[in-house]
Amino acid sequence: AGVTMKEIQSNGVRSIILASGTLSPMDSWEAEMQIPFKVVLENQHVIQNDQVLAMTLCKGPTGVELNSSYKQRDRPEYR
Repeated sequence: AGVTMKEIQSNGVRSIILASGTLSPMDSWEAEMQIPFKVVLENQHVIQNDQVLAMTLCKGPTGVELNSSYKQRDRPEYR
């Protein structure tokens, strides 16, 4: 990523906006991008803990077992 960002910067780009809900911690992203972040804005989470549901799905809506292994990728049932 750093090589590409340096190339973009060398073409005279003055502003790059990175936006995501998962870029934190920013110091590791800055190191990976290999360019300085002159302005950084990080906000707190906008949802409460009781608004989050984390779960594991073992089967899809048709009842087919979800298996993302390489050998399963061409199975029509999995698509």
